[in-house]
Amino acid sequence: MFKNKGTVLRSLLAALLNALHTDQNDWFLPAHRRGIRGGMDPATELARTYLQRVVRWWAGKGTAAKAQRFSMYL
Repeated sequence: MFKNKGTVLRSLLAALLNALHTDQNDWFLPAHRRGIRGGMDPATELARTYLQRVVRWWAGKGTAAKAQRFSMYL
């Protein structure tokens, strides 16, 4: 069937290792920097609990909150 089985196996192994190597270029980055939101199968929409956490984190940090804080001192 093949003239030289060893050469075919070596080239197949080289192709597989090359493909594996290109997939791991950004694994040193944390998950949030790689763009992975939900692990193996990320949700298409953000969960409601996540949005509630973001709103709580952002509360009091916008320009309206700053203006309100400065008006207290006047």
